[in-house]
Amino acid sequence: MIERCCRHARRFAKGFNSSGYRVLNNVVLNQVLASFGNPEKTQKVIADANCTKTCLYLSFVLLLASAGYAATGIGGLDSLGAVAIFVFAFREGREAFEKARVKNCSCHD
Repeated sequence: MIERCCRHARRFAKGFNSSGYRVLNNVVLNQVLASFGNPEKTQKVIADANCTKTCLYLSFVLLLASAGYAATGIGGLDSLGAVAIFVFAFREGREAFEKARVKNCSCHD
């Protein structure tokens, strides 16, 4: 399970790099420190993440999927968790970039 979380973090960091953003640390375990260009834009993305609590939801989905797989051995549960994580991340990423584009970075739309 730990190795899988490490792979996910490395994949996440690779996606940031390929999208033109900087990863500021060596990816160890599940920590990725990224910059979104200038400090103002980075703070807006962080504020949006804090508003939506997406990280909490993603962690919860990962925990459920991993625990389900560990308890049952059914690989499909892990795959369903990956799909759910993709959906959450895609939706929140799209919303964050839209808010940054129109400079409306408030938690209350």
